[in-house]
Amino acid sequence: MRDEIAGGLKETGDPLDPYGISETEARKWDEPRDFWDVLKDPLWREWIKAIRKEMQGFEENNVFSRTRREDVPPDKKVIPNKEVYTRKYKNGRLMRHKYRHTARGDKLRAGIDYGNSYWPSASSTTLKTFCAIAAETGQQPEVIDVQTAYLEAPEENLIFMERASFADYINMKDHELETLREKIIKMTAEELKNHRQQNKTQIKTGEVEMLLKAVYGIATSGRFWGKTLRKALESMGLTRSKIDNSLYVKKNTEKFEPKNGKWLIVCTITDDIPFNGDEESKNWFVEQMRSRFRITHESTFTGLIGIEANWDDERKTLELTQRALINKISEKFQHHISDEKRRFTPLPEDLDKTEPTEITDEEWEEAKFFDFPGFVCSLGYVAEWSKPELLYARSYLSSYLRRWDMKRVNYAIHSLMYMIHHKGYMLR
Repeated sequence: MRDEIAGGLKETGDPLDPYGISETEARKWDEPRDFWDVLKDPLWREWIKAIRKEMQGFEENNVFSRTRREDVPPDKKVIPNKEVYTRKYKNGRLMRHKYRHTARGDKLRAGIDYGNSYWPSASSTTLKTFCAIAAETGQQPEVIDVQTAYLEAPEENLIFMERASFADYINMKDHELETLREKIIKMTAEELKNHRQQNKTQIKTGEVEMLLKAVYGIATSGRFWGKTLRKALESMGLTRSKIDNSLYVKKNTEKFEPKNGKWLIVCTITDDIPFNGDEESKNWFVEQMRSRFRITHESTFTGLIGIEANWDDERKTLELTQRALINKISEKFQHHISDEKRRFTPLPEDLDKTEPTEITDEEWEEAKFFDFPGFVCSLGYVAEWSKPELLYARSYLSSYLRRWDMKRVNYAIHSLMYMIHHKGYMLR
C-alpha cells in the first residue's frame, strides 16, 4: 500500500473518503518533523499543498518581514520556529493534511520579551446556556471558523524567528521538488543527517523573520487575536456580556427575548465562533465576518472543541456527546485495562478515603507508572461537558494528583470503564 501511494496519490472524489485510506493504515506512517521528512512521506504532495496553503495565509496577511541577522537588537534573541504536521481523520478515514507554522514561544522570557497573555474564552456554562437557548428557540446554531485567526492580529512585541526548513524550497516547481525528493530518498541515514545539519547551519546564519502579526506558539498571540476580534464584533453593533466577556449579543428589544424580534448571540472560542439567532440575523453576521476575515462557515452544528452535537430538526433538540474523545482516552490507557466488566457507577461504592499524606513511599513508587494527572485532566473535561455524574470522581481523584497509589489507579480505571460503557449516553 505504501509503495503504491508513493508512486502517485489519486483522490477518490468521495468527500467522506477522499483518499480511500483508512485511519488505521495512515497512522502506521510517522507524521513529518520537517521538510525532509515530508519529501520521504508517501503522501508528500499533500503535505506540499498544506504547506503552501499555510504560507499563502502568511504572505496575504504580511505576517513577517525578512531581516538581516546583524540588524537584530543585542537584547533580543532569535527563537526557533516549529513545524507542525498533522493528519486529520473522520469516521475512521483519512480526510486531509494540515500544516501549522508556529513559533517556539517557550524560548521567550515572560515579563521581558512579552507581557500579559490572558484572554477569556467561552466557559462551559456559557456554551451549555447557548445550547439551551437553541433548544428553547428551535433555532439550530451555526459555526464560523476564522482560518488565519492569529495572523489577523498585529504583533505588539518585537520578536524575531528563524526561517523554516522549507524556506528555500517550497516555491520550487513541482518537477524540481520531485527531483529533490528522489535525491533525498536515495540518501543513507548518515547522508540525510549531514544534509539536515547543513540546512540548519544555513538557516542559523542567514536572514531571520521579524514578526509583524501574531503567530501560533507565542503566549500573547491569543490575546492579540482576541482584541482584534472584539474590535470587529463591537464595530458590528454587538454588545459584550458583563458576566462572560467572551459572549456577545445583538437584540432589538430591551430584554433578551429570542422568540420576539431579531436577535443574535455569539460565543468566541479562539478561532471557533458558534453563533445563533433568527435566520436574517445569522445570514447578516456571516456576511459581516466574511467581509473582515477569511472564514469557513458551517450551517449545520455538529460540535466543537472535542464535543459532538446532534441537532434534531424535527424535535428541535440538541444532544451533546464526547464519543471520539472517550475513544482517544480509552486508547491511551487501554493497556491498563485488565477486564471488560461493565461499571454502573463512576466510582466503587466502598470508596477508600485514605489521605494522600498517608500513602507510603513504597506505595507511591509502585503506582508512578500510571499517568494519573493526565487521566484526571481528561476525566475532568468529559465531566465538565457531557457527563456531570463524573464530577465527584474528578474531584475525588484530583485530591491525589501529587501522590497516588495502586488503589487510586484502580479507581481511575473504574471511572474509565464507566466512561467507555456509557459514552453513548447524551447530555440533552
